[in-house]
Amino acid sequence: VAYNVSATAPLAHQHRCQIKVCPFEGGESEQGPSAKKCQAALRLDNKKSFQQLTRLTVSVEDTTHVAALDASNDIAGTYDLLAMRPLSEKVFEMACKHSKIDIISFDLSHRMPFYLKIPLIKAAIARGIYFEITYSPCLRDTGARRQLF
Repeated sequence: VAYNVSATAPLAHQHRCQIKVCPFEGGESEQGPSAKKCQAALRLDNKKSFQQLTRLTVSVEDTTHVAALDASNDIAGTYDLLAMRPLSEKVFEMACKHSKIDIISFDLSHRMPFYLKIPLIKAAIARGIYFEITYSPCLRDTGARRQLF
């Protein structure tokens, strides 16, 4: 499970990770009431098989913000995963070729302002970047569904 925080570039001090994951570490005797409460709420039998990560998804429109968005960034470094939602073709190109991120995310409930190019996608995959398509808003809204299909 990844606890997600969405932001718009540029990042500010308020975007620093403040998520506290449910405590599952330690033996049965070391678990406090909050750990047992989390396990019960999530209906977990095996606490060791449940991994919790923190994630920052940043919408970027300007190429000047791309270079500042990587794990060495003081704010972005407080998260386990770093995702970028490119809002222009130049930002998408920089994300695929140069950015130090984990995920490139697309919100398909809105029309994309650029076309995806296969060489850029291949370059990102070769660098170990994953792609994510957010389609859940399309399931609720017929107008957004038209953008997807």
